[in-house]
Order: sequence, then C-alpha cells, then structure tokens
Amino acid sequence: MSIKIAFFDLDWTLYDHENRLWVPSGIDSIKKLQSKGIKVILTTARPFDSFKKFGALDLGFDWDGYISCSGGTAFAEGNFIHKALISPDNCRALIARCKKLRLSLELVGPEERKLLSPENKWTKEYYEAFRDVVSPRGVYEGDEVVSFLLFAPERYDKTLQASLPGLRFFRFFSCAMDVMQDPHEKGLDIDLILRHFGFSKDEAIGFGDDIPDISMAEHVGHFVCMGNGRDELKAVSEFVTDPISKDGLLTGLKHFKLL
Repeated sequence: MSIKIAFFDLDWTLYDHENRLWVPSGIDSIKKLQSKGIKVILTTARPFDSFKKFGALDLGFDWDGYISCSGGTAFAEGNFIHKALISPDNCRALIARCKKLRLSLELVGPEERKLLSPENKWTKEYYEAFRDVVSPRGVYEGDEVVSFLLFAPERYDKTLQASLPGLRFFRFFSCAMDVMQDPHEKGLDIDLILRHFGFSKDEAIGFGDDIPDISMAEHVGHFVCMGNGRDELKAVSEFVTDPISKDGLLTGLKHFKLL
C-alpha cells in the first residue's frame, strides 16, 4: 500500500486518560512515519488552544497540519485552509440566551478561547474530567468564533434548540455541549487537507476511537479503530487494533506494514 498521509485522533488514541500519559510507542511511531516522508495530521475534537495547552505540540516533532473542533478548522503549512465561523447575529443571540438562563459559556476561536461568564459547578466538572486548562475571562467583541462550549445538563437541550434554530447543538458530555452554525465533521476537513497536499483518499490512513471519528473512516482509504473504541466505529473500520494501553497505534501501523 502507498500511504502518504496519516490522520490521528488525540483523546484515547494518542493520550491514555486512564494512565494519564501520551503513549510512548504511539508518539515514537508517528515520528518514524514522518521520517519516512509520510505527512502526519492531528485530528481532534479539541480546539487549538486546548490541545496546545494539553501538550500536543510538545511531543518532539512538528505536526504537518491539524484539524480542530471536529472539523471546525483545518490548518496546514502555516495557514488556515478552513474556518467554519458562526455569524455575529447568532453569536449575540446565543450569548443573550445563556445570560438569561444563567448558563456558563466559553467562546472558541480559531486559536484562542475565553470564558464569557463565571465558572460554575458544571464548568468545574468539565475541566476536571478533561484535564483541561480553565480559559481566561473575556467578552465577545465581534471575534471570529468557530464554536461555543456551553456548560449545562441535558435538561436544557430542548429549550436551547427551540429558541436558537440557526445553531446546532452537539452534546458530548453530561454537562457540556458544543454549539456551532455549520456541521463540524472531521471527514470534510480531511478532504480539504488531502486536496491541499495533492493526495488521494486511498493514500490516507486514519486512527480514532469515538463517534466523531466515523466521518474520518469514511474519508480515508484505510481506517483503524482503537481496541478501546466505540462499537459503532469498530463496525465501519477496516481494522480494529489493540487498546491504547497495549500499544494499539503501533500494532495498527504494523498491521498495514507502515512500520
């Protein structure tokens, strides 16, 4: 097989949350791929500011590009090639609605984040669960906004969706959901990255573990699901490797004879 580019999810694919570490064999494998001329692209649900502070840019190599916010932005060779921005009108409408409901909201820009309201029990629960850095406080000033992180339990879902029909709400945690205007899909940005580098789908491989990675599997020629991954993703994957804690990424690359 002729693979020229590889896409990697972050949480539970590269970073083992149970053991709280970047799996050494996985990071070393990515370095070896890159030394063979294969492009390596970080492909994560986290926004740029989150994965930067989490250490994804301090692993001993430089990513050839990244997809953040599950497809909200795509970046390669020093430039953004895609930013799915929310209109100012929709930004102001969501901020006003959350203020009325006394819900905490985080603004997510292409490179920076800021909390638009004080922390509460739901923000604290989220930041602890994802071992994320609490964003600084700020205000909306017509910023470029890729998405919002809204801290609220499920009982608010119907009310918010009914009152803000121009926005999409994606719940991924008991007290947190992403808010966007256009669909964020990793696969759509994979297409843009492939086009940017001049590669075909068959020259791409991907690794992931969760539901948002299904679109990854649909837009690369070969896809590997981690052994700790969701059954829905395993069902559409070409190969299911070992769990992250048992060097699953390395095993997957060896299966396809890339290492």
